[in-house]
Amino acid sequence: MTEDLLKPTHVPLPGGIAPKQVSAGFGLSLVLGSDRRVYALVPGGLVDGVKDGRLVPTRVDLPGDVPAQNVFAGNAYALTLGDNGQLYAWGHNSEGQLGDDTGEKRAHPTRVVFPEGVSVRHATAGVYFSLAVASDGHLYAWGLNQNGWLGVSDDRLSVLRPRRVSA
Repeated sequence: MTEDLLKPTHVPLPGGIAPKQVSAGFGLSLVLGSDRRVYALVPGGLVDGVKDGRLVPTRVDLPGDVPAQNVFAGNAYALTLGDNGQLYAWGHNSEGQLGDDTGEKRAHPTRVVFPEGVSVRHATAGVYFSLAVASDGHLYAWGLNQNGWLGVSDDRLSVLRPRRVSA
């Protein structure tokens, strides 16, 4: 990486697409473009995002070419809310923060496993956990549950799929 990345630098999206939303995490940044697609800026890791020492936005397509509504960057993992109300995740998954019920790293977006008929209104990506407000009016949490931090009725250290937060 060059010293140029230590100061603000214009990073154009392809085809003159305008940025609509950004989210910065540890090891990656995400941009939601005006074309409602996700672009990742990753200095090595999830996608190849460095060319000639400069960050290059890499388009990340959701399954079924679903348009994106919001992007959320965590610690080397990403969440994207699709127009269909589904939440998609990819990247590191050491504590189940992708919510796909596997704990396995994902190179491409995969759907987060919510209860049947539940869609997502908003989400956020933490360091090793994720949270979402769902269409049923409840808050869901998954990922690292050390000392019961997630507030879910699950005493496992890693919660691999969204669980409703207890009141």
